[in-house]
Amino acid sequence: MQYSITHEASFKHLEVYSLTPVGESTSLFIEFRDRIALEHPEKLTHILSCLEQLGKRGALISLLRNEQSGSELLAIPKKNYKTPPTYQKDGLPSKNMLRLYCHRLNENVLFVFSGGLKTTNDPLKCPNVKQHFLNGQDFCNAIDRAIQENEIYWIDDYTDIDCEDNFIIEL
Repeated sequence: MQYSITHEASFKHLEVYSLTPVGESTSLFIEFRDRIALEHPEKLTHILSCLEQLGKRGALISLLRNEQSGSELLAIPKKNYKTPPTYQKDGLPSKNMLRLYCHRLNENVLFVFSGGLKTTNDPLKCPNVKQHFLNGQDFCNAIDRAIQENEIYWIDDYTDIDCEDNFIIEL
């Protein structure tokens, strides 16, 4: 499958990108947002609040979650569900099991992919997120390879990235 890079948002301390399948007009992130808005709107609102927090503070490791040791694939929301922004259930902070998988290049650049509602501790054993998790790992590897080969390159003192207009990530 082939993907182009799509710029999703600019915040004070963060540039957010996603991938769009070649021939499609909707990025992985927008597909996730639109799908989850119908299925779990409150959980999505929390995820989007977490993304805004990342934009204000930068993609700090403490604001993301690592769901598998040794993987560069991270997820939103962060593990500490009791600190703002919190997902509320019955008026109390509660764990949000919705996952948006992402790849943090540094504090200033984040790729967001897709995800779903996680129902098991191990993402590889969850039918809702397994494929999103595996795809996310492949996306991380492909993006890292493209950076190593200077197909994706740093600009503005490592605060943003760029690539040729016709650049394609192939999996």
